[in-house]
Amino acid sequence: MKKYKLLSKFLFILLLSLVLTSCKSEGSIGNNAPEPTIKIKNIAENANPDANTFVFSGSDNSSFFKEVFWSKSEKNNFYKGQIKTNDINIDETFNKEKIIESPLPKKYELTASLNVSAVKPNMILGKLKDDLGQEYTWEQPFKRESVDHNYVIDLPSFKGKTAKIAIRFVWLNNKECYGVADQLFILKKQ
Repeated sequence: MKKYKLLSKFLFILLLSLVLTSCKSEGSIGNNAPEPTIKIKNIAENANPDANTFVFSGSDNSSFFKEVFWSKSEKNNFYKGQIKTNDINIDETFNKEKIIESPLPKKYELTASLNVSAVKPNMILGKLKDDLGQEYTWEQPFKRESVDHNYVIDLPSFKGKTAKIAIRFVWLNNKECYGVADQLFILKKQ
């Protein structure tokens, strides 16, 4: 009888530890920062259902993804740079990359998604510079509105016709930063 009680306690503790471990790890860290898929969807009522979503891709030069820092944080190796604001120099960075303009519908939803197995960033630090020279920065958590919805990026409104956008994804572990990656693209109002 004692054997069964000990065995059941052991199994209970083992099961509890497995549940707690699986709750803590959301995706695998891997060797490189996971590249998000950025999409912009035309949500106007009269939008053409066949052509209402644009996917940004490095293969067609509509975006550029750059890993700034990535560590599995196993050796206390953390990013020492700025993680309060996006400190990227938009003019200098975009002059180095050839990125074509992508459409920005009047009514849109900008979203990011990652492979299901990838570890999710904690926050987004955004920077936008329009063709009038106005610069906007913002910070937002990387979270879903609902389970069946992608991660919405809250793009600020801007006055110019085109805008260069740098989205900085930040991965944290107990407020220490172990990952930073930038996604760059250009939007043109339609």
